[in-house]
Amino acid sequence: MQTVPQIVPITEMAQKQSEVLSRLAHGPIVLAQHSRAAAVLVSVAEWDKLINQLTHYEHLLMLEEESKRVARGEYLTQEQVEAGLRERGLL
Repeated sequence: MQTVPQIVPITEMAQKQSEVLSRLAHGPIVLAQHSRAAAVLVSVAEWDKLINQLTHYEHLLMLEEESKRVARGEYLTQEQVEAGLRERGLL
């Protein structure tokens, strides 16, 4: 993915949808309205990648928090662990 964002006026998006959408292969597009960033377009593949990364980092954070609890001598029963996983949608 490129580091410098592609900036496209919203009016261009309205007039040249196919052309603008084809540029998503080169990275996200910042839609500008009145010379200000208004929205960001990303490809479905990029969106899925970002969501997967976010989920991965959330899991890592959860594991780190639980590891700290264990290090402090705080333990959970199997039922408590399973309930916590269900709340997070992981079970």
